[in-house]
Amino acid sequence: MQQDYNKLNKQPSEFLDEWKIEYDDKGKELVLACLFSDCDSEGNTKHLYMDADTGQFWCHKCHKKGNLVTVAEHLNLNPSDLFEKPKTKTVRLKSGRKVELKAEPKSEELLEKASSYHNNLSVEQREYLNKRGITNATVDTRLIGESEIYGVKRITLPVFDKNGNVISIKARVVQELEEATDAKYVYFPTGAKASLYGLDLLEKSISDFAIISEGEFDSLILSQWGYTSVSSTGGAGTFSSDWVLFFDNFQKIYFCYDNDKAGKEGAIEHAKKFKNKKVFIVEIPQIEGVKDVTEFATVAGNTKEDFELLLKNAKEYNPYSPEFLNLEFGEPIKEFIPSQFYDADTTFFTIPLNIKNNEESPFRVITSNKELYTLDEVKDKFNYKIVRNPDFMQRWSSDGVRAYLSGKGASSYNITLQELVSFLKQYVDLSNENWYLVIALWLWGTYFYRIFNSYPYFNVNGLMGCGKSKLLEVGSFLAFNGEFLVTSTPAFVIDCINDNCATLFLDEVENLKNAANPDTQTMVQMLNSGYKKGPKKGKKDPSGKGKGWNSIKLDPYSPKMIAGIKNISDTLISRSINMTMVLSNNNEIKNKELSESDTRLSSYRDTFYYSAMELHTDIKDIYNQLTETEVFGRNWEVWRPLFCIALALNSQNPESEPVNYNKVRTFALEIIKNQSGINAENQSTIQMLVAFREMMVRDQRLNNFYTMSQLKTFLLDNHGDYFDWLGEFKESGISRYIGDELRKTGIVTEAAKAVKIDGKTQRGFILDRNLIERRLKAYGIEFGVTA
Repeated sequence: MQQDYNKLNKQPSEFLDEWKIEYDDKGKELVLACLFSDCDSEGNTKHLYMDADTGQFWCHKCHKKGNLVTVAEHLNLNPSDLFEKPKTKTVRLKSGRKVELKAEPKSEELLEKASSYHNNLSVEQREYLNKRGITNATVDTRLIGESEIYGVKRITLPVFDKNGNVISIKARVVQELEEATDAKYVYFPTGAKASLYGLDLLEKSISDFAIISEGEFDSLILSQWGYTSVSSTGGAGTFSSDWVLFFDNFQKIYFCYDNDKAGKEGAIEHAKKFKNKKVFIVEIPQIEGVKDVTEFATVAGNTKEDFELLLKNAKEYNPYSPEFLNLEFGEPIKEFIPSQFYDADTTFFTIPLNIKNNEESPFRVITSNKELYTLDEVKDKFNYKIVRNPDFMQRWSSDGVRAYLSGKGASSYNITLQELVSFLKQYVDLSNENWYLVIALWLWGTYFYRIFNSYPYFNVNGLMGCGKSKLLEVGSFLAFNGEFLVTSTPAFVIDCINDNCATLFLDEVENLKNAANPDTQTMVQMLNSGYKKGPKKGKKDPSGKGKGWNSIKLDPYSPKMIAGIKNISDTLISRSINMTMVLSNNNEIKNKELSESDTRLSSYRDTFYYSAMELHTDIKDIYNQLTETEVFGRNWEVWRPLFCIALALNSQNPESEPVNYNKVRTFALEIIKNQSGINAENQSTIQMLVAFREMMVRDQRLNNFYTMSQLKTFLLDNHGDYFDWLGEFKESGISRYIGDELRKTGIVTEAAKAVKIDGKTQRGFILDRNLIERRLKAYGIEFGVTA
């Protein structure tokens, strides 16, 4: 119970006698056994010291402190009985009601007490004050004194109001007892509010500026140097907005707080309160043993002239300047991506868990540190931004999650890979044994795909009935958040990817090759950009009735297995591992159906999740360090993630030969070689387009008519190392060859045009440079923005 300062109606010793509490009368203090703990339960020791005048106490053992009110409440007595009834005066309001006003504490009593403490100031403490830079004149003028309070010797500092009346006393433990005393400062009367020390001097000042320092001693030294200086009795952490009014007569304000973190932050925080003043921040130099004005003067031996330089170099406070904004810049806030997220050395998977007796969202985030969070907890703990809303079924089994969180070891990854290859062989019949390993690694890699800058598509081509759809179905049950989709809208597809990091399995994609409607075109654009991190799809969504629209960016990046009877665009082929399936003669495989409840599916997925938690750092290291001498360009981009997965799965047995890596690499080289042979007929076409683009850049043309003669001459003169064989053909044969190649690529659609140039008929084509560049991009050759 907090009591206002009023005069006790008895001496503290009389109350103790009345309450039958034994004590030793030491004159200024009463010493008694602690009432609040068992500090003095054994023997005749007494650790609680009470001021004989005020009743304030402090236990030297348990550090309990308080006053007679605290004792009365402890004894279940009424604290109000301790005090004389305050003198009141009655005020009549306009309404006729009478209100009694309590009398203010008497300054005379505080002045008397401060004077008594000053008279008790020992030679020892006066010398200490002198060493701290406080002159005897200041000690006497400001009534600095000494007294034992709570059984501890303290230096007392009377605090005056603007009229010079004592309003409180701040007591500071003497230097030699600082480390042994918890309460460095105490205040009288109990509960006294923080105020400005030196306010009476502030009112008398004729200076145009005032200095606000952090401590009373700092303020006294500055005053001795002739400055108008005050400090808060609450230190750097306290400066009331009401005090700003006391500085109306000053044109400039200087804050001179300690040079530590608390002082710098306090000065900036308090400078904000002066809205219409020039405010400056004085910096105490960073010198060993010096943190404030007092030590600047005493330890460093500086004078007023030295301090004048600090004032001249003080920085004017600007609330918009970064140095005064008191900001600590952290790392950029990252977007947290449910349900697969890799950050630094931690893996995060978001899983919808069936948690009993839980009304919150079922989604929980499991980390590679074996921790479990809600999405909100992840947001708060890691300072992530979350804008995606996961919505998918649980695919990591509850038993698997429980085993992982309990620390159970993972099964052998190489054995699991072999079992997965055997499992795939039961459902699809492939022309080459190595394809099973490639597919298994690709499916496993979908649990790591957000580590990679790009992840290859898997393009399956083949006639009807060859097993493409079954392969997609099997894959959708095994891949990370697999979704097997047919004829879905682009909006649904992009949401599956953005919110769930879904691995898509898209059938009948041959319809996308010649995009004829907006939905198909959108799907093609999503597929073209979604194999790689970075590109986003933007859309506008209504934010509510009359509230406008929200701009939303959606992320199309995810693994995708696509299948069709006819081949897809060259662009998608270049982003894919391309496999052609043939009709199978194995009726057992053709007729075998997969059940979603097959326990092997769950077991494989559990292992995939576990491996992602355990191998993510290995994968990152391999991805950053792996080099290749025979796979380049787009082929390296396509095969690199699978090479990394194969090497990482070998990490449980690092001493063994990386068989799977060697197999998949050898097979990749074979595929790349075969594809280059199949596409050899395209190489001359590509080279011709590159040459014609170069010609148009040279001519600074975006559209232009070129004669056959010009086209032939440019090829022979500038790309003769590739087209020198054209010189062996007749003019008509060369013209036919160039025309056929340009029509095949779609650069031109008609026969050569005949135009008259300088009176002669010349045949040729109008070339479009943008069209040439788009066609080259489809072959995997890209250029910058067209000039």
